[in-house]
Amino acid sequence: WPSWIRQDHSFGLLNSAHTKTTIVIPLFRLWHDFMQGHVASFSLNPAFTDGLVQVMYVIDDPSIENDVFNWARIHLQECLYSTRIISLSRNLGFGMACNIGISASQTERIVLMNSDVMPIDPGWFNELNQCCKINPNALISPLLLYENNTVQHAGMCLGFSYSQSMPIPCNLHHMKGLALNQLLKYFNGLDQWKVPALSGALLAFSRNLFLGSGGFDPIFGSGDFEDLDLSLRWKKNIGELLIY
Repeated sequence: WPSWIRQDHSFGLLNSAHTKTTIVIPLFRLWHDFMQGHVASFSLNPAFTDGLVQVMYVIDDPSIENDVFNWARIHLQECLYSTRIISLSRNLGFGMACNIGISASQTERIVLMNSDVMPIDPGWFNELNQCCKINPNALISPLLLYENNTVQHAGMCLGFSYSQSMPIPCNLHHMKGLALNQLLKYFNGLDQWKVPALSGALLAFSRNLFLGSGGFDPIFGSGDFEDLDLSLRWKKNIGELLIY
């Protein structure tokens, strides 16, 4: 996996022995607005500015490589938190980009995050960190919401659609579209709950457990089912799948 890395540069606050978590964010095509949003959000979070967290971007698209690094040299040199950007020699797909970034990270705890996910709760990282400490062997995702405060992801399960009478597996997001108060009422005020599978949009886990499981299976290519496959393997061999 390291042989696929073409460039590796760090910006902002130097990584230190205090860094406990790496947030791995794959980049493909769209990136500028997302990275600006991350800077605005992460710069206000003490866990980032105190050096507890490093943000790692994995550029899985050679066509944006120069633009991202040029922007970073201008805007991230004085960043208030540690940022590391690695670029891949060619597009390898979501799963492999994540595998390479996680393998190249230097912390035991990993938060894998899609580039278009934007934290809005100032205490989001502390809550996620606490959930990880309580459940060290779990694969964990926070509740993800759309801008209108309805549910985007609160766990998923395996389903099947049919084409010419042949079953085709698919991810079913059975809580998608619920109002937040409906969801919380359904789970009767629980702080966290077990689910059959989790989306790869935002996951927190142990780096060693992830790599020991083989990571995302690259057989899925450009992406779609690697998170379901990982969820099923994790639940069978390692631990629980939790939403909080």
